Amino acid sequence: MFLLDTKIFDYEADMHPNGEYYLTSALSKMLKAGHKVYAVKSTLWLPIGYPEDIGKAEKKLLEFNI
Repeated sequence: MFLLDTKIFDYEADMHPNGEYYLTSALSKMLKAGHKVYAVKSTLWLPIGYPEDIGKAEKKLLEFNI
């Protein structure tokens, strides 16, 4: 999961040959521009393999005020 502020939208993700855009290319541009990116080890796992899981995960995240 990524928790980002709106600065991510200042960096356009590059289109890969398969036609998809990857967030990692925008993150790479942020790093090169001097922004800090942190990894945080989490003890929480919220599976979102099925569409109905997304609402459950969102509800759980709202409990944490994220």
